[in-house]
Amino acid sequence: MQHIKQYILLLLCLGCLHTNAQIIYFNNTASKIFRFDVSTCTATEVFAGHAYNDMAVGPDTIVYELFGQTYWKTNLVTGTTSILANHPSAIATALEFGGNGLLYVMGQSLWSIHPVTGVLTTIGPLPAGWNSIGDLVYQNGLYYGAVFVSGQPKLALINITNPAASTVISTLPAPFIAGAAVNNPTCPKQYWFKGTPPPNALYEYDVNSNTWSVVCPGFNYFVGGAGSPTDYSFAYTCGCITNAGSVTSGSTNYCLPSAATVPYNNNATLESGDLLQYVLYTNTSNPAGSILAQGNTATIAFNPNTMQTNVTYYVATMAGNALNGNVDLTDPCLDFSNAAEVVWRPRPTMTMTTANPNLCEGSCNTLNVSLTGTPPFLLTYNTPINNNLTQVFNTNTGTLQICAPAGTNAGNFNVTATILTDANCTCQ
Repeated sequence: MQHIKQYILLLLCLGCLHTNAQIIYFNNTASKIFRFDVSTCTATEVFAGHAYNDMAVGPDTIVYELFGQTYWKTNLVTGTTSILANHPSAIATALEFGGNGLLYVMGQSLWSIHPVTGVLTTIGPLPAGWNSIGDLVYQNGLYYGAVFVSGQPKLALINITNPAASTVISTLPAPFIAGAAVNNPTCPKQYWFKGTPPPNALYEYDVNSNTWSVVCPGFNYFVGGAGSPTDYSFAYTCGCITNAGSVTSGSTNYCLPSAATVPYNNNATLESGDLLQYVLYTNTSNPAGSILAQGNTATIAFNPNTMQTNVTYYVATMAGNALNGNVDLTDPCLDFSNAAEVVWRPRPTMTMTTANPNLCEGSCNTLNVSLTGTPPFLLTYNTPINNNLTQVFNTNTGTLQICAPAGTNAGNFNVTATILTDANCTCQ
């Protein structure tokens, strides 16, 4: 009777999972099954089972267990335990109840097991060089597996039709031996146990952001496997998924009338209903409150009514809920990328004057040159005698010697500036 009472306890816990409990299940290497409260990081023994390698929670209060090469099936209502199947030809590390009503087993290959008849079917091997190191987790139509690839622990999407086509999606922060999934319409999570002697840790994997964090350090059990009911969910705080991505940092000068370009790296993460926009603002401590320009393209034009030359502005991407064609600046998940600096520079100008406009054959005259812009300046100019002459000015004023060689014909002697470049811009 004692075992039956323990089975009923697990049944009651399973029944309340969808309403108010943050519970997943794991087995230790002594084959005991525990319910684990993620919110408090506490474990309670439920019953002494047959799981060593892994366990899976099926529908209709059925728990499936893997010990070595034997698969057990326990009905928690009746307390009946029976052998479902034997797998004498291979060692498996992972057992999971899939979304299509079959059990899936992962080792060097992938197999399926019919949960009623126990018929075991070989599907195919994992990619060459892959080794299963832990659990298989079903979540929202996809199967996630902990594998070693070239000696590195990875999380992979397991292709249950063609396992050789499975793909790596993340590097694991540690070798994980057991995992369980929790669905949420906004931010589905998975919980993975380290495959090391205690004390170890439970890690949370955010599926949308592909990030890992420790949620239960100092975990004092040696875990063999874990599981949760298919498409099981419990309430938790999601946090924000919206991420505006990044821009290539640095400072860029733009010469009027050229427009600035936001150097976006095309790596934003958007929720349904989000919009990504490109912005220019003035205050890095308050981007949302100092926006001068925003739009749906990466090109931002200079506006003389709101912007000035030789002033540093900041360009970035911003993401949040779409509202009337723009990003809603009151969205609590509003996000800005890092910023790049832009400065608009005026093109340089110059004037040439002389006290004596007359130039005699075989003599020279001095032209006074005034320049606007940032030194140094490089002037390229033409005379009736020579083209593409150059002179450097290190300040905003200077002189230019113009000479008419002997034999120069009488008439106008035109000096024409063709290119003027300062430290920032070129004027032609």
